[in-house]
Amino acid sequence: KKKKNVGIVCNESSGVFAVDLDFYSKDGKEPYDPINNPNHKLFIDKFGKDYIKRFNTYTQITPNGGIHLLFQHEEGLFQTQNEKYKIDKRGGDTNGYIVGFGSKVNGKEYIVKLNQDIKPIPKDLKQFLQEVVFVDTETKITISNKSQKAKVLKSVKNHSIPQNYSP
Repeated sequence: KKKKNVGIVCNESSGVFAVDLDFYSKDGKEPYDPINNPNHKLFIDKFGKDYIKRFNTYTQITPNGGIHLLFQHEEGLFQTQNEKYKIDKRGGDTNGYIVGFGSKVNGKEYIVKLNQDIKPIPKDLKQFLQEVVFVDTETKITISNKSQKAKVLKSVKNHSIPQNYSP
């Protein structure tokens, strides 16, 4: 009997918010290099090479080498996808999901990297997601609910990066 994959719901009701770091090339043309790639480097410079240890929250590794960092739900975060920085957000004030550990895609399994309680999102990570990734022109707001999307678009329009912010 074929095993089914698992989805982890990310929203206010589940209490889960996920940061999905895809520091690899989905088409295989760009080598996996989260340390030196300029778009990944911004995250690494801000949070360090040992960011998994630093955040100390439940963490998964995807079959392609991506990282799922799970945090407790917090207001003011929205589901987005950013190709430039390869950072997606799942959940927040919107509904989303990530694939859970034990699931397999093309014969490769999602695994638990750090089996810790899901922690609150650190303030500096939340700020980074809101002020760098969220307002980047390449960020796609991946929300199908029209009223939720309108709320997010209004937030984007009124949001600006503070002059003193440095990653």
